Amino acid sequence: MNPNKKILLVAFLALNSFLCNAQKSIGVVKDKTPATNQLDIAITDWVGHTFIFLEQPKMLQKHGYDLRLSKKPSYKSTDPELETSIGGLKYDNFARKKIKALSVERGLFDYLVTFEEEGAGRKIYADSHKEHIGGIALVADLEKAKERWGGKTIWSKNKTISTYDAENDKHGDVAVRIGDPLKVVDVWWGSPLFGPLWLIVETKDKEKGYIRTKFSWTNQYRDWWKASRPWENDFFESDPKTLGWSDEIWQKINDQRVATGMTKQQVSLSWGEPKSVTSTLSDDGSREQWAYSDQFLYFEGDVLKTIESAK
Repeated sequence: MNPNKKILLVAFLALNSFLCNAQKSIGVVKDKTPATNQLDIAITDWVGHTFIFLEQPKMLQKHGYDLRLSKKPSYKSTDPELETSIGGLKYDNFARKKIKALSVERGLFDYLVTFEEEGAGRKIYADSHKEHIGGIALVADLEKAKERWGGKTIWSKNKTISTYDAENDKHGDVAVRIGDPLKVVDVWWGSPLFGPLWLIVETKDKEKGYIRTKFSWTNQYRDWWKASRPWENDFFESDPKTLGWSDEIWQKINDQRVATGMTKQQVSLSWGEPKSVTSTLSDDGSREQWAYSDQFLYFEGDVLKTIESAK
């Protein structure tokens, strides 16, 4: 073969391989997310995974679930025994039932997922929004959460733990201090409104409540996904007192006060996440502004240097 032609052929094959690989990656979520053997499962990798219909608060049960029995969406029920008048699944017929994903197809705006109901073999369909389908959760998340936290101690990142009176459908809370130890006595399914998982915890005074959390980013809105774990804002997995902070700092945190010299982590525990973060770079290094309503906090590196009020 002519050497010039051989060079052109090699170049063509390399270009063709590059284009094919590029085409495969366009719009495919799994190329941007962890593999299925890790904690987070992209919607494109749901096939073979089992989900459960979460219980709903009583006030929402009449609306049912935004999944359906027909592949094409309809504003009218195709099976009045199982579906609401507008085609969603009736709550009483599907709460706590399990479904396995059979296929995931590109839809007009997002994805169409076909499930099969466990035991019944009935096909169930749902359109995702930002790769999320409301009302269902990954079954494996509960199993992994029990393995990770069941019977162990975690430490509060909030000043309350939640309570729920199922008979009267009322929510309440129990006061705790940030950094208090809490024993995980059980892990339950939560609800779409209040977190898919509830860690049932007991305080040192034997009061019980729950912490809403998520085990993975699976079936969370795609723009919510972060590199950090979804439970990191909900509790500590190790005793925060080993961080070496002074009693004065802990008092400020529990009083929801901030002061210059505090770190970003300390400020976040005291005031929560800021409404917005703006970063600038100067000759002196990085500077970051955290905005909280009418308060602006300025950090240099990890340390709070200035507090300003908008008033």
